Order: sequence, then C-alpha cells, then structure tokens
Amino acid sequence: MRKSMIWGGIFTLVAVVLALPYIYFTVVYSTSGNIIEGNGQVPWGKLYFEGVKLALVVFSSCLIGFSWSKSLGLAGFGRVEDLKRNWQWILVYGGFIGLMIYIFGDRYFIKLAPGFYPTQLKFAIFIPIYAALVEETFARFGVMTFLVKIFGSKQIANILAALIFAIGHVNMFKVTGIIYRLNYVTFCSFILNLCVSLFFGYVYWRKGLLTAMGIHFVANLRYVLFALLR
Repeated sequence: MRKSMIWGGIFTLVAVVLALPYIYFTVVYSTSGNIIEGNGQVPWGKLYFEGVKLALVVFSSCLIGFSWSKSLGLAGFGRVEDLKRNWQWILVYGGFIGLMIYIFGDRYFIKLAPGFYPTQLKFAIFIPIYAALVEETFARFGVMTFLVKIFGSKQIANILAALIFAIGHVNMFKVTGIIYRLNYVTFCSFILNLCVSLFFGYVYWRKGLLTAMGIHFVANLRYVLFALLR
C-alpha cells in the first residue's frame, strides 16, 4: 500500500499539473459559453474546486490500480518500453478511432457547440493530455480494476466501465449547452464512446494502462487539428 501511495501521489501530481489548462478551459466555457478567444472571466473558486476534485479522483484511482491490477490478472500500469514497442499500432488505432469519432460525432457537435472546439493551440493541446492521463486513469485503472475486484470477471468489468464512460461523455452535453434529446447526436455519442471504451478496456487488460493512454492521446489529437484548421 505504501508503494502504491507513493507512485499514486507522483502520478497524481503530474496528471493534475498537466490537466489544469483543460480544467480552466471547461470551467471558463461553462461560465461564459465561449472559449474561442479566451476572453471569459475566470471563476477561481470553481477552478480550485475542480482541481481538488480531480486530484482526489486520480489519486484514488491510482491507489486501486497500483494495489490490485496485477493481482487480478490485468496488465497493470505498463512500462515505457510498451509504448516504444507498440508505437505503430498506437498511431494506427488512435488515428482510426479519431477518424471515426470525427465522422460520426465531431462534425455534428462542432455545429451545435462550436465554442467547445478551441481555436487556440494553448487550449487544444491539453485536451488529448487530459483524456489520456485523467480519463484513462479513472475509467480503467480505477473503475474497471475495482469492478474486476467486485465481480471477478474482466469482461463484465469492462462492459460496466464502458457504460459509465459513455454516460459520462453524454453528460458533457451540460457543459456545451446541448439539450438532451433521443436523437442521432445523443445516440451516436453514446454508442461511439461505449465502443471506444470497450476497446480501451481490452487494451488496458491485455497491454497495460500506458498503451491505452497512448491510443487515447492520439485519437484526441484531432482537437489540435481543429485548432490549426479553423
């Protein structure tokens, strides 16, 4: 447990520092509804609250992952060597996932909430960083590992974690101002995130968290392309 706390603390510090620009982006957007020019007023109290909440989520997920993942038959956190060995597949899978999300999701969302797609690189570059470090740590290292511990089945845990991941992403409609409706946009968002999360869960199970992070990072680099092309 002590070793898990040390590594969890180190990773949490790194993740929070790198994720703060994204937190700033979402907090200002949810307050002003416009981040395109970066001219929103910053609610520092809410920003501080979100930062603390983020740290607690990441740290607790790290404790669960570092403590239980290997003993439950999961690949665990993984090693940097895994990224070097699998970098071609990371680019291929990440690029394919990013393309599918654009075709069936982004090209509709960008019309409904254009301000949520930043035009400034200083914001856009931190979206894939946040997705890789925070979302994967929470959904896979924390939630999926915990569910494997409870149910004793990696398949069931992956499905349940994917459902939580998909619902959480649809819930982001609150931030963008998109109204919940049983329509094509909501359906595509849920199904896309469900399928993507199932794949990330399988990668975490077989290859480790770092490889899942790498693929998620590449998939979300499309936000950087949006910023460059708009």
